[in-house]
Amino acid sequence: MPIQRASVQAQALTACVTTLLIVLAAAGGVLEAHNPLEVFRAERLQIVLGNEEEATLSANSTTLERSGHWVSVTLDGVKDPQDTDIVALFAPPDNIKPGQSPVKYKFAVFDAEYLATGRAELT
Repeated sequence: MPIQRASVQAQALTACVTTLLIVLAAAGGVLEAHNPLEVFRAERLQIVLGNEEEATLSANSTTLERSGHWVSVTLDGVKDPQDTDIVALFAPPDNIKPGQSPVKYKFAVFDAEYLATGRAELT
């Protein structure tokens, strides 16, 4: 039974990642940041949506001005929303220093309307 349960958990994790993974490519450089995820360029946005061809992703800012600022992200047009769908910000390995996290993420269901509407507004 433990092997079967681990397999189911692995499949669930795979589904979580492949069903809806929004990847925002981070870019270091212009601003000195505690973490390169604080400095991103929206024009380098890359979206990986699995089978969700009509889904869109937008952000209310193209850069974060300083550490501690937040960006709001809107995911819309998801035809088959799942409770495992995530929005993630990813920094390439060459921009990460030891002790920093290369990925920040939030489940789309943090917006209570997501499963019913296929739209999530996340901060």
